[in-house]
Amino acid sequence: MREIGIRSGLILIIIVGYFVLLRPARGLINEAVYQPVAEYVVQAQPGFSFAGDAKTVSNHLLIEEDIGIEEIYFTVSFGLHFLLACIGLIMIKAERKYYGYLILIQLATGLLSIVFLAFTNLISLQFISLTDFTIRYLNPLCSLGLVPLAFTLQKRTVNEQRS
Repeated sequence: MREIGIRSGLILIIIVGYFVLLRPARGLINEAVYQPVAEYVVQAQPGFSFAGDAKTVSNHLLIEEDIGIEEIYFTVSFGLHFLLACIGLIMIKAERKYYGYLILIQLATGLLSIVFLAFTNLISLQFISLTDFTIRYLNPLCSLGLVPLAFTLQKRTVNEQRS
């Protein structure tokens, strides 16, 4: 019973810390890093427009094409998928190394999205699709997929120790 209380308290601390510390920090990172890169891309590409502000961490590049408008989404890492994965790792009592993996996943996908966005002007417009893919699909897949992976590996380790 004590262990459940400790885990519940830890989850509560993580949630409060997320909203008190991490959300404002993500807004600052968005304003200082993501928005300048997006504005750089928009200035060089005639059909692009930028929709985003410093108060939110979600940004959208709108690409006007002959068939309509395509919306490219990008946001700062360490968002909801990070929070949910942290809570999942706490609930399954994951080893500390998995928290490190989660942080590395968030840093890597955030860095990749910025690099792909910046390379849109330098190399090819296809890199903007990689930005969208990285943030919209790769980040959640790796972050949330880490929880069942950690659970499965821990379960296998316990079963091997019993044998």
